Amino acid sequence: MTAGQALEGPAAEKRILAEASVVVALAAVISGTGHESGGLVVAGLFLGACHWRSWRHDDARVLEDGLGLGGLAARLPHAQASFRRAIVAFMCVILLTFPLYVWAWVGVVRPVQPFAFARAFTGLQPFAEVLLVALPEEAFFRGLLQSRLHEASPSRWRLLTRANVLASALFALGHFGTGFSLARASVFFPSLLFGALRERTGGIVVSVLFHALCNLLSHGLAHGFAL
Repeated sequence: MTAGQALEGPAAEKRILAEASVVVALAAVISGTGHESGGLVVAGLFLGACHWRSWRHDDARVLEDGLGLGGLAARLPHAQASFRRAIVAFMCVILLTFPLYVWAWVGVVRPVQPFAFARAFTGLQPFAEVLLVALPEEAFFRGLLQSRLHEASPSRWRLLTRANVLASALFALGHFGTGFSLARASVFFPSLLFGALRERTGGIVVSVLFHALCNLLSHGLAHGFAL
């Protein structure tokens, strides 16, 4: 697919899913090796796909894919309005989901040890979650894949689109590279929220930050309670 083309219909959707499936399968195989540099290679694979299909083209194509990165990768036509919309969406979703998640997590896990912030986060992990996990995954799944699927099969729904569901399903399947379990597949549900944020804000900046914070919250709770 060349820059600026918007192919529609089942055939286009199948082609997009087939191409994305090859990338995701390769990423799953790399992750499954358990090699210490696997995460870096997977991040490069996802970002490389985004560069090849989007970033190397013009600003219009980049913005259609939601990959403007807040103006870093392409000039935003209404930067201030986009920034305000992104901040409001980010704060709302944090306030609505994080307290509920912590309450549910503590109620289900019932940790015995008291929480210690010093155990929760170490070193450069927060930066790694943003740069090596959230950014590559959101750029590929919510930016490139979800955008192209939406072009192929436009939806009247604003947030829970067909494109969001399909991209989230492939996102969940990709996580089986590190182990086959229902817990791995459960990432389908937060993925729907990441996709909704991409649709609501017109880009991936908020979904990247929220994705990274979700990972850090989950990691911080487990390690903070010494589990």
